[in-house]
Amino acid sequence: MPCVLQGQTWTRVLRPTDDASGMTAVTRLLTDSSTSLATTEFVQKLASATYVGPYLSNTACASDQTSRINALSASLPAGAWLIFPRQACILITGTLTNTRQVWEGAGGVAGTTIAFSAPTGTAVKLMGDGATLKGFHLYNSVGTTSSVGVQMSDKVENPTRQRIEDVYVHDFTNNIYVESGYFWSWHRVWSRNFRKYGGLIRNMNYNDNGDWSIVDFVSQYDNVKPDSGTAGLRAESGGSGKIVNSKFLGAQYGIDWFQLDALVTTPPAGGTGILQIANSSLENQSKVGISVQAENIYQFGSVTITGNEIFDQPKGIFIGKNIFNVSISGNVFPRNDTAVEIGDGAHGVTVVGNNFRAFNTGAVSILEGSSDVTVGVNGYATSPGKPRVIDQRAAGAGRIDNAETRPLALTAGSPAQAVYRIDTRQFRSARARLTLEGVIQGVGAASRAYDILLTNTGAAVTTTSLSDTSSSVAPPAMTLAAASDNPQSIVVSVAGARGDFQGSLSISIDGKIVSLKVMR
Repeated sequence: MPCVLQGQTWTRVLRPTDDASGMTAVTRLLTDSSTSLATTEFVQKLASATYVGPYLSNTACASDQTSRINALSASLPAGAWLIFPRQACILITGTLTNTRQVWEGAGGVAGTTIAFSAPTGTAVKLMGDGATLKGFHLYNSVGTTSSVGVQMSDKVENPTRQRIEDVYVHDFTNNIYVESGYFWSWHRVWSRNFRKYGGLIRNMNYNDNGDWSIVDFVSQYDNVKPDSGTAGLRAESGGSGKIVNSKFLGAQYGIDWFQLDALVTTPPAGGTGILQIANSSLENQSKVGISVQAENIYQFGSVTITGNEIFDQPKGIFIGKNIFNVSISGNVFPRNDTAVEIGDGAHGVTVVGNNFRAFNTGAVSILEGSSDVTVGVNGYATSPGKPRVIDQRAAGAGRIDNAETRPLALTAGSPAQAVYRIDTRQFRSARARLTLEGVIQGVGAASRAYDILLTNTGAAVTTTSLSDTSSSVAPPAMTLAAASDNPQSIVVSVAGARGDFQGSLSISIDGKIVSLKVMR
């Protein structure tokens, strides 16, 4: 029920269905007992032109206000709008319960502060449909052992449309805890320096229930690596969620989705889920930027991760057990050890259209036990010799795009230079197509198309030429030889011709290999 500020007077705007004789829905929390509408320092309750106050005895965090706020809230109906004072510090030692009301402060950083002075317990609990908390700075002022900043519902009821907006919350064990509910949302929330989770989601009725959204959320832990909170956002059940335009900094995990079997009370047919993570930034986590996996029984699927910047983690994205139908596309991965890891039990995962930069171990790692994995065309740039895709599976469906083109600039008579390295899989085979093309200065165009079968015998690799065609102008010499450190790897090299050469060498591989590495 909205209010309109006119000078220093609050005016109730009635809906057609409202009873004008009982104006009970607008309450302003301030500090003295004046009954004048013109003053800004009083608590007023509009009810048959009667003013009741004061409700807050102190706004400098000098005395506990828990019972006063709860008493006022309990005296008002569902849909009431409580306006808290600006530049106030409100001390509480117990839980404030907002049941189907809108509580609004004057701003999340320097406007209205709520200081929770207890190491355990919950500061603010939202109950019932539409309960809203907005415009507050909320923190634990004494240090936490097991405390919650904002709790949404209680896992007994299943409310709808609860909201947290423009809230800065910090220094609790779990800064925000969603116990149950659906169609809930967080907007412009800053969650900082949590002991365990910046946000925790659990106890949805089944694993595609929730229909929630998190927008413009910032999770920040100041003590980056290794002594940081466990996860910026942890979800243990409940799907149909969307996380967009958000930032995760400095925890162990940025987003840690781990569906627990015990919390999935009514699994839907087909194990659907639905999770969307888009247009967000995940930086400097000590373990993983985004981790998505399920426990043992129920599958979770339809996961879209797109348009994100995922920077400087040991693992950028991990897709694990019982996760299916996953699309990872359009993301930028600068400086991760492994950008994407697809683990045992994941299936139906597509990685395409991403930009991988400065990875150390590999851009994409596919572990044994995963299936139906497709790695399409992506952009790769890193130091020479780093594998792009590491396929550790002995078997498993899905196409891996092992193709590349590298420029060549060779001076006349220069020694052979390694361009590609193919790490083959033991007792498996692959077909490599090589195209060398360019121009030899003062001579003309030169090219070679070489199609070759590579067979790993268990100890070495044999090569069988399928076709080999060169131009009338002899191209630079191209050789395939076993790597000096591993006879099960093949190195493709090109030496200088009788004149300076400008051109390129392209490679495309079908069949089973472990990885293709660019050596220059």
